[in-house]
Amino acid sequence: MAGGLASQGGADDPYLVAELCLAGLAAEAALAGRAAARRNEKERDEASRIAAGLLERAGAAAGADGVAVTGAVRARLLTAEAEWTRVATPSDPGRWGAAAGAWDELGGRWPAAYARWRLAEALLQAGAPHQQAAVPLQQAWAAASQLGAAPLLAEVELLARRARIALSPEPVVDGDAARLAAPGDEVGLTSREKEVLALVAEGRTNRQIADALFISDKTASVHVSNILAKLGVANRAEAAATVHRLGLTG
Repeated sequence: MAGGLASQGGADDPYLVAELCLAGLAAEAALAGRAAARRNEKERDEASRIAAGLLERAGAAAGADGVAVTGAVRARLLTAEAEWTRVATPSDPGRWGAAAGAWDELGGRWPAAYARWRLAEALLQAGAPHQQAAVPLQQAWAAASQLGAAPLLAEVELLARRARIALSPEPVVDGDAARLAAPGDEVGLTSREKEVLALVAEGRTNRQIADALFISDKTASVHVSNILAKLGVANRAEAAATVHRLGLTG
């Protein structure tokens, strides 16, 4: 990948640079993971060094004077940042949720499915409840199945088997069990995320949400990104539209 960037010479097209750097980061993340499994710190450090350089290169190209960051570039940068967390560990669910949302806005079904697979993986690694990881994993499985993306589908199914997550939602045979579930549980929202979603529905900005819940702006942003990913929606307006359906109107 470094060779691919070098072959471009002084190319400063942010789309091209982001595309190449993203592919490189995914490769280095895989190498870092294998090195960690073998406890080979030298190889892991080398993968980390190369990945850090790729991320810096992508950010520099997008942040250059006069460069307008398009949605396509933004989605690639967000995914690159998420791939970096796989290298640096731990893989960050918030980053993957943000990447999935960015791809949704572009109609990029395969990269959105890939991001949701990684989101589920990161949630499980973080010790999140399996039902929380099930939502993005089921979404990734459905998209990969429809697209005929066999390699991605195999990875999703492997993760589901390891985590014992059912990919095909089972029919509800006991209505009482459904009624006992708290609003929002079916999509894996945490109590805090339900609070954030209610404020999103009121049209609050991240800053206003942070002030209302006594959290940082960054934490509010991560919550919103996670909510969009779990609901499988592209933006805040669509998320707000689900509030009544989930029974979170108070």
